Amino acid sequence: MNKCQKFKRREMLLHVDASYRVTFGAAMIDVGTEQLLTLKQACKLPELSRGGRGPDYTTLHRWIAKGKLETVLVGGIRCTTRSAIRAMIANANPSVVPAISPRERQKQIREAEHRLEMAGV
Repeated sequence: MNKCQKFKRREMLLHVDASYRVTFGAAMIDVGTEQLLTLKQACKLPELSRGGRGPDYTTLHRWIAKGKLETVLVGGIRCTTRSAIRAMIANANPSVVPAISPRERQKQIREAEHRLEMAGV
């Protein structure tokens, strides 16, 4: 497969809508609400560490090229999110459910309470 064919294949998977949400397959990165991480920052995340060391920067690029890791290009800098990394891990290990941080759990609770309040419950 040449470079042009690879680009066309990726182009079919990547969609950007008017609210700048980027979808890749079934998941999406919402630039407006999610905290973006550069790939170098993502290499240092504990979710990706093994034996105290994170993966090399080039490993993340390989995952991106294979379509395993969602990213978005912001100002010429390739970025991802913790949720995209957790989704990649969950897809690689369907039986393993990644833990949700307490901060994310509190955010989910607040959102659920807000939805209930709006519904009048």
